[in-house]
Amino acid sequence: MLKNFLLMTLVLFIFYACDQGEKMLRLKLTDWALQTDSLGIGETNNWADINYEFSDSIQIRRLTNLDTLLDREYTGTVWYFTEFDLDQVQNVALAIDTIYQSGLIWVNGKFTGEQKGAIKEKFDITDKILSGKNRITVKVIKNKSPGGILGEVTIQNFKNEIELHKGEYAMFKSPEPPGWVKNAVIYEVNVRQFTREGTFDAFARHLREIEELGVDIIWFMPIHPIGVKNRKGTLGSYYSIYDYYGINPEFGDLDDFRTVVKKIHELGMYVIIDLVINHTAWDNPLIKEHPEWYTHNKKGHIISPPFADWWDVAELNYDNKELRRYMTDMMIHWIKDIGIDGYRCDVAERVSGEFWKDAISELQTVKPTFMLAEGEAPALHSYGFHMTYATKMYRLFNSIAAGKKDPVEIDEYLAREDYSYPEGALRMRFTSNHDENSFRGSAIERMTPDGAKAFAVLIYTLPGTPLIYNGQETGITKRLEFYDKDEIEWQNSEFRPFYRTLNYFYKNHPALYSGHMHRFNTQKLYAFSRELEGDQIFTILNLTPETQNETIYFENISGTFREIFKQTTITINNSELYMELAPWEYRVYEKTQ
Repeated sequence: MLKNFLLMTLVLFIFYACDQGEKMLRLKLTDWALQTDSLGIGETNNWADINYEFSDSIQIRRLTNLDTLLDREYTGTVWYFTEFDLDQVQNVALAIDTIYQSGLIWVNGKFTGEQKGAIKEKFDITDKILSGKNRITVKVIKNKSPGGILGEVTIQNFKNEIELHKGEYAMFKSPEPPGWVKNAVIYEVNVRQFTREGTFDAFARHLREIEELGVDIIWFMPIHPIGVKNRKGTLGSYYSIYDYYGINPEFGDLDDFRTVVKKIHELGMYVIIDLVINHTAWDNPLIKEHPEWYTHNKKGHIISPPFADWWDVAELNYDNKELRRYMTDMMIHWIKDIGIDGYRCDVAERVSGEFWKDAISELQTVKPTFMLAEGEAPALHSYGFHMTYATKMYRLFNSIAAGKKDPVEIDEYLAREDYSYPEGALRMRFTSNHDENSFRGSAIERMTPDGAKAFAVLIYTLPGTPLIYNGQETGITKRLEFYDKDEIEWQNSEFRPFYRTLNYFYKNHPALYSGHMHRFNTQKLYAFSRELEGDQIFTILNLTPETQNETIYFENISGTFREIFKQTTITINNSELYMELAPWEYRVYEKTQ
């Protein structure tokens, strides 16, 4: 039997709000019991049953990372249990903020569903809830990485299907980005590794070929001086900032950076830089000048962010208003005085949302500024960000490439995005970036050359904004060193015309950056269309290492279509077509008439 403590404080979290004369319920579930299941016997022994009694449980009153509740090295199943009383049983939903990596959910012994990751979901539990005592059970698999239920778990009413199937932030609109963002291709630059010299001047000599590739936005990894204290490797991490107003002397000086910004603008492209304000280098002068701006432990010592390998940086504390003002002024400086066009904000979810709201609002009064967040939380868009990372889609692509996931899960992911994100929220799609290349391997290493192309086609044809990490256009296969010099090996490659075709195609088809997506009913191939006001595209992919064939019914597709890579044409009239695709083969068709 669950301990009485699970019921002690729940009533304090029930409140009613008047809404068109109806009482709305919101019950926050704060008290839980945990039981480990290293043998994996919980489902067999029916631990999800409402009458299951257990012992050796851990009692908690705040949902937090399992690493703080259990032995960090524990791997296996963990079961969560909570009980509550309820007298209102109509239109009742269960809402969970986050489950890492995923969790199976039961209400009163009845299976309710599965939730994955940091995308809040609501489950209609009206047919499972009881008047009186109720129990919720959640089964989570813990690997050595952090995991568990995080954030809030609530029982609440919903008024209609729209409210049930749209998350909290999906009921609103994302802020409108500058006009040049809508059909942009982003290109990430690692200045240190781009050329033998590793300077802005040397990089600038390649701007014309980047522009000819079809790039619109150049994102520079951090350009600031790197700290020496606790430095990793010979040259250190780009993300260990010594001086927010300075330029890394490896790359040149401020005049060199001004020059490269000017040249980029002259070619019709835009510039964003990495903004790293969750933490600083340990020898950043701010530590001595303003130690109160940093996070301290109980002994009063400044600490690193709570990640095992982040010992080279010290965490900032945005409860301090003076720190907020300093960072806002610094952000305005690079926009107003240097002329950049926006920011890619490192670990944006770890910085105060209230800070982002105020700072971004102030930036937009200086000039329209593009804001890209490294993070997936839908709330980021409510803070003023235009675009967020689609990291979980990237991970899903890797799992599909490895044969661990089925392509149909792409549909499930997109459905969760539609549920969770505000209207107009931009999502950055990618198959590589600086972190993934250096620490998990190049796209070709993870996906094979043909697979890397297939998933690149997906990031251009699914809803979203595509990213290229420098070197992908040359078919890079090696992992670039992160803390030392390791120049990209530039060579002639079939990947350059491949990306040039995709970039031109993406920018010139509104259906791809603004259009509706429709999935065709396929089992072996992954096929879908995109359409906007007569602009019609459809894509077919074989996302497996084996030849696949299938007859596809192209519903509502009529006309003559040209395949953009092979330049072959087909005619369709709302009809069926037999398709056979080699391993990782793809075909992308644009309507010509």
